[in-house]
Amino acid sequence: MVAHRTPTTADLKVGRYLRRIKNFRGSGRPSGRPSPPWFRRGVLLFALFAALPAIGNSLPPRHREFLEEAAPLLTEAETNAFRGLGRDHQRDEFIRRFWRVRDPFPETPRNELEDTWRERVKLAREAFETLDGDRPRAFLLLGPPARRWPAGCGDAVRALEVWRYDVGRRGGFSLLFLRAGGGDGYRLWLPSGGLAGLLAPGAVALGGEGEVLQKLAEICPRGSALVEALGSATDFAELERRGALPGRLTSPEWLATFLATTTDLPAGARVLPAEVRVGYPGREGARTVLQVVLGIDRTAATVAELGGRRSHHFQVEGEILRGDELFDRFRYRFDFAAEDGTGPLPLVVQRRLRPGEYRLVLRVEDVAGTAFFRHEETLQVPSQPASPPLDPPALSVAAVAPVLAEADAAIGSSDVTLELLSPAPGLRTGKLRVEAKVGGTGVARVAFLLDGKPVLKKASPPWSVEIALGDAPRVFRLEAQAESAEGRVLARDELPLNAGPHRFDVRFVEPRRGTKAETSVRAVLQVTVPEGEVLERLELFRGEEPIATFYEPPFVLPVLLPPGGAPVFLRAVAHLAGGTTAEDLVTVNPPPYLAEVDVELVELYTTVVDRRGRPVEGLTAADFKIAEDGAPQTIERFEWARDVPVHAALLLDTSSSMAEELPAALQAAQTFFDKVLTPRDRAAVVTFADRPELVARFTADPSLLAQSIGGVRAEGETALHDAVVFGLHYLSGIRGKRALILLTDGADSRSRYRFPAALDFARRTGVAVYTIGLNILSSQAEARMTLQRLADETGGRAFFIERTTALPNVYETIEGELRSQYLLAYSSTATGKDQFRAVKVEVSRPGLEAKTLAGYYP
Repeated sequence: MVAHRTPTTADLKVGRYLRRIKNFRGSGRPSGRPSPPWFRRGVLLFALFAALPAIGNSLPPRHREFLEEAAPLLTEAETNAFRGLGRDHQRDEFIRRFWRVRDPFPETPRNELEDTWRERVKLAREAFETLDGDRPRAFLLLGPPARRWPAGCGDAVRALEVWRYDVGRRGGFSLLFLRAGGGDGYRLWLPSGGLAGLLAPGAVALGGEGEVLQKLAEICPRGSALVEALGSATDFAELERRGALPGRLTSPEWLATFLATTTDLPAGARVLPAEVRVGYPGREGARTVLQVVLGIDRTAATVAELGGRRSHHFQVEGEILRGDELFDRFRYRFDFAAEDGTGPLPLVVQRRLRPGEYRLVLRVEDVAGTAFFRHEETLQVPSQPASPPLDPPALSVAAVAPVLAEADAAIGSSDVTLELLSPAPGLRTGKLRVEAKVGGTGVARVAFLLDGKPVLKKASPPWSVEIALGDAPRVFRLEAQAESAEGRVLARDELPLNAGPHRFDVRFVEPRRGTKAETSVRAVLQVTVPEGEVLERLELFRGEEPIATFYEPPFVLPVLLPPGGAPVFLRAVAHLAGGTTAEDLVTVNPPPYLAEVDVELVELYTTVVDRRGRPVEGLTAADFKIAEDGAPQTIERFEWARDVPVHAALLLDTSSSMAEELPAALQAAQTFFDKVLTPRDRAAVVTFADRPELVARFTADPSLLAQSIGGVRAEGETALHDAVVFGLHYLSGIRGKRALILLTDGADSRSRYRFPAALDFARRTGVAVYTIGLNILSSQAEARMTLQRLADETGGRAFFIERTTALPNVYETIEGELRSQYLLAYSSTATGKDQFRAVKVEVSRPGLEAKTLAGYYP
């Protein structure tokens, strides 16, 4: 007969421990499974970094301290790369990037991980006196435990300390530290090793692991807590596998990028013959322009061949040091057509520095041939333009200097600076005063222009202008020019007014349209990057030939022109990290018979529905006809835009009349966020009563959107027109598919903008407006007309529902339309400026209707 007994709490905890040990021992990677690609790349990179010289013992104290404090986060490849860097400023830049790539919320101004880590380092030093050891490591990675106690058990268990971390309401894990030598005197017990390493030598007589645990629960002080800790025990490897440790980067890509942009040469690098000439051709405000001309030996440069095109490609990495500190860093790419010729291939770099002593370090890579040139010299930057002597010896690169003289003359030697001061953010109408900040000497007057038309010239300070923006909101461009007594422009600045936060724009500041030049011009470009976006690169073209790529401002470059004063088109293309582009074009030496006209590509996101209002797919360009102001237009681009990301702003009426329906409306909005948005989409939330308020900026996180409306209350009047203008302004400047979804239950009762002004602004922004009228009676003709016309004029759709229970179906219908659109694009044949152009799109197949915007302003 077998005796049975009821399991005790200790029995259950022992069982959990044994299951956990089994899981630990079976959690390894099967030996036959191939390693992921990132792991193979990491192994190769580590092999490269391991070959770097280990100079850690000679590091300055602050860099040795970094290695000690960040040790739990550093990979072996990162440690070796850091030790292999030869200059203090390179190590300082490494540290900055190390923390930046680990920033958990890069959109915020602070690095939460770095700040938390530094605070934990301070506390760990106080608690353990050293950062060497498993307890300090655990403290840095995980923070202080929720509970911590010594687990003594006489002669049965070796001296140890238990740390308990709680995760959620019932989850969590434990870390057990054994008393041992080295570091802080403790080492982490590994559950995968079993109890053998935990027990004192005489405790092996207690029996198997199950019996041992049962005994520990009975004889040890806090025995039950100890067994519970054993059951939830883990180690660093398991926590890392779960993703519970911060800042550990499995991909070595950031490190490879960092090492690729240093000015050091790879070991055994092939030498690229080149020459350097440094000059100071002019001044811009209080700074002197440094011009570095690198002449690459044409015969030694490698020719790349792709698609029948032969070309040279060079990458320039540069550093400017002031003392031991990195003052400026720059990176350029230069491209040349491979043509027969003599003399060097010129790479020209311009930076702006205050007078003083600097150290210039350059590295040039022949990208196609993996050959390198490195140059280092001390700079004495003067306060006035200066050119170095050419003798002795005369450099062949000096032959480039006369060709650049024309472009350099555009810099001048003035110390004048001019900056238009931005007014407070937000839409402005009526009269607005804008001030210009002017510095330097020799300014006789300041001229102000609005959209290219002269407004005012002032001959004395204060340098300000009052401009009339009208009653309806719209975007303007204000320009200011500081002029000498002879009429020469000494400095200029431009400022967009009423531009939204998501505007993406690139434009040529110099050369101006219609510029005449013989040998060279100075290209100066200005880029406006949307809120929350990152500029990846700016490409400069001469005709169709790429000549240079910028990776950071200032975007300035002398451009050599073909001989004979032939017409030249300069084109700039800016790229955001997400793939969006913007471009500008300017003509140098235009012939008298050539009138430069802006050719606009008009893009129409068009929904086609059948008689039942269902989206229709499968159409071709031949099924569509476009007319602008009655004139037929030629479709130049046609595509099915189903996978295009959507930017949608949800505009929620939270006035007092919405009190009864608001909770259900908010719930429907959360459903919209969860079910409709994809990871590629972005949504924002604007609430409005007496005034509109942005409660959630564009994000792809549904939980953040839902959280933003969690505490919304219904109160106040209805500023409907103001809210529409506010939402459209926030969406303006975004490229691609955009939608404003408006939910309201009544007519406007509070706005300062009238409906015609709101409608005009909607036409100018080109955003599709989807309106949802909640319980608006047919007798409320004005309210219904407002919503219907907003939708019709912008290519959206109007819905009128009685209850919020219909909202999920409405949102589903809107999503269906946004996901089922055609993109039609054409070059407008019209030439009129700032006048509304009516657009009509028709489908040749019977029973189908095309819905798009009713027109646009150029």
